[in-house]
Amino acid sequence: MPTPAAQPERLRPFEHTQRPTSWVVQRVLKRPLAPTEQEYHSLRTGLTQGDELMDAFVAAARQRGEVRYYWQQLNGITQGRNTQTDIPELQALLHSAAHPPFAVDEALCEQAVQFIHRQGRMATDVLRDLSLMAGYLLSAFNQTLILTGDLDKGAASRLANTSDWWLKVTDTQSNRPFAPGFLASLQVRWIHAMVREQVQQHPQ
Repeated sequence: MPTPAAQPERLRPFEHTQRPTSWVVQRVLKRPLAPTEQEYHSLRTGLTQGDELMDAFVAAARQRGEVRYYWQQLNGITQGRNTQTDIPELQALLHSAAHPPFAVDEALCEQAVQFIHRQGRMATDVLRDLSLMAGYLLSAFNQTLILTGDLDKGAASRLANTSDWWLKVTDTQSNRPFAPGFLASLQVRWIHAMVREQVQQHPQ
């Protein structure tokens, strides 16, 4: 099987992922929790890949010295002021985002949204206490925050920003083209592309 050119050192070997799955978890998942060898190699390859279309958009902005203009174009779309652009890379990005992969089941997504809504306050508690706070226990996660300077901003701003995005994407039919969740995710993709660019240029 092909392997990526550079494998992150923190990625545990395949053999170390093959731990027994409790019968409760296996009954829920209807399969073992441990990845198959094919899934493992797919994950390893994915660790060295980013968001191809948004990365191309950011790279074009840098190469043409028009980062501010590109951001204004994207921001105009995400703020709902327009839906058209003269930037080819942004046109390709919007076309791709508006046509999700065939595997996306919109009915199942809406069912998930309704489930989240039934959880009430518990859902936001999980977001805060597990998704965010537990993330600070991961060294790789913290390293990215340190390299970009975001760790100094504290957890409050990260929680506010993440919560704002999460509330938008978990609203009913919010992820359809140019709906609030769809637009919020475009902003997040831009931020993550800028972070990847910054981290890749860092000497560490």
